[in-house]
Amino acid sequence: MKALPGRTAPSAWAGEAAAATGIYAVLAAAALLWWMFLGRRTTFLYDEWDFIMGYHQDLWGAVITPHNGQLDAVTVIVYRAMFALFGIGHYWPYRLVGIVFELGMTTVMFVYLARRARPLMALVATVALLANGQAWEDILWPLALTFTASLAAGVGALILLDRKDKAGDAWAAVCLVVSVVSCGFGLVFLAGVGVETVWSALGASPGLGTAGRDRARRLWRLWVVVPGLVLYLSWYVHGHVGDAALSRLHEVPRYVALSASYGIGSLVGSRGLLIGEALAVLLALLLAARLVLDWRNGARLAMVSVAALTFWALVALARAGVAGPGTSRYLQPDGLFVVLALAELGTGQWTGRLVGLSTQRWGAWRGVKGILAGMGARTALPSSTAKPIALDIRKVLIAAAVLITTLAVVPNSAVLVDESGFLRAIAVLERGDLRAVELAGHNLSSDLRPLPATAPQIFVGPYLAATAELGSPADSNAQLVAAPETVRQSAD
Repeated sequence: MKALPGRTAPSAWAGEAAAATGIYAVLAAAALLWWMFLGRRTTFLYDEWDFIMGYHQDLWGAVITPHNGQLDAVTVIVYRAMFALFGIGHYWPYRLVGIVFELGMTTVMFVYLARRARPLMALVATVALLANGQAWEDILWPLALTFTASLAAGVGALILLDRKDKAGDAWAAVCLVVSVVSCGFGLVFLAGVGVETVWSALGASPGLGTAGRDRARRLWRLWVVVPGLVLYLSWYVHGHVGDAALSRLHEVPRYVALSASYGIGSLVGSRGLLIGEALAVLLALLLAARLVLDWRNGARLAMVSVAALTFWALVALARAGVAGPGTSRYLQPDGLFVVLALAELGTGQWTGRLVGLSTQRWGAWRGVKGILAGMGARTALPSSTAKPIALDIRKVLIAAAVLITTLAVVPNSAVLVDESGFLRAIAVLERGDLRAVELAGHNLSSDLRPLPATAPQIFVGPYLAATAELGSPADSNAQLVAAPETVRQSAD
């Protein structure tokens, strides 16, 4: 028995659903504490300084200004609110907010998956995302909320669309707008939802009367992508253009393939390409079989596939040559799209048809067996009452997922611990250098970049102006004196 799209799990799974929800809640709370501990003694990093340096810009101008070619309105608003509430003297509030956004995204994923698969399978898949330490930037760097907010809103739109009512569609349109103004991921969800809507209409029973009205009703739901699309195009055509470059078009196929491989590999704890590539090929074959054998029920899988391919293609156009497909910040969205695709393997009727290759349902297969038997091959033909193979692919998938996720936790956790140490090492140097900048004060040129290696976005003038109002993230004099020799030398 399987969960149907847009419906709650069968009552027989009520106990399993409650247990899975409780386990997830405990794991999420533990993850919050663990991630806060790992992020101790870190400070603002790289692109976060863009928002601090632009603190005096008017809010509207900051909202519509592209950041790395993207519309990051939600991130700007969140950081401006944090500046007003906490200043920049302490970093832990920012880390906490970033983690809350991260857990919000995994919670939305858990809710979505639990509505489309067994609760245990939803839990295992969500744990795979939680434990993906290779996506350490998304977990430990607060600025990654630009990704997690967009992903959470996009998946939330799918949950609301599954309601198949006017209120659900209206709120789904709102979620898609939020996804668009959070990050470029909103575009891939717009593309995916558009394809799903058209695919669903094409899969409706053809005909006139009720059947014709059903197809028209499904097509009418395309309106949910219009507000987000109009909003993005309005921002784009007024000069706030993203940095996608058609000159990188030839790199897209390879980048897409590598992104899928790295994304799958990170979920299973592999940092190499070999395992990821093999699993990517296997997943592609299974997804193709799912679409071919049960295409009328494949609208959501088509949505996920288009969204993933669009995401990887856009990243290739915008960032190929700057950030590779194995870059940490991209591994979480890679893994999320992989999990969304895997969820569709447990829906529809395709598994029965695939297993039915050995039964009377597939006469062509029996015909081949008959030919082989006529040629002397020792192959017995199944009778018309042959019992189908007793294979529950869903149970096999659950068992495999539990095993793989368990084995992946240790290596992925080790990566997360190592990279948290890297962030702390950078923070120690940065705080010492910033203290030196404050001691030198206006004796330095206002357009000097004092930290070109660790924080090239910082200029002395804007930095001193920001710290005058928001407080200082730098070490105190006593902390600088007590810092390691390397830190004092760097400050000198």
